[in-house]
Amino acid sequence: MNIGDLLVPFNLPATTGKTISSYDYAEKFAFVIFVTCNHCPYSQAYWSRLVKLAQKYEEDNLGMVAICGNDESKYPQDSFENMKSLYDQMTLPFEYLHDESQDSS
Repeated sequence: MNIGDLLVPFNLPATTGKTISSYDYAEKFAFVIFVTCNHCPYSQAYWSRLVKLAQKYEEDNLGMVAICGNDESKYPQDSFENMKSLYDQMTLPFEYLHDESQDSS
């Protein structure tokens, strides 16, 4: 996807136990999706920045989600259970979604 493209509809499990849909963000002024993971040092370096961004623009109706689509057999740190732990540890103010199949549904 490029900036300004129409959002591909999705329904993905979240670390909060909910299933999140792209339609949950229909009323947001702007919507940011970032693809990330637990194991990558670059991703690790950005988690706190993303938390600050979400907190700074929450009142401006910014929607944000993080999506991890890594194969946990190749990257065990990116398992859904480890994603839940990171979500709790970082107290993320946005949903952290698991895209196991990467089929955008």
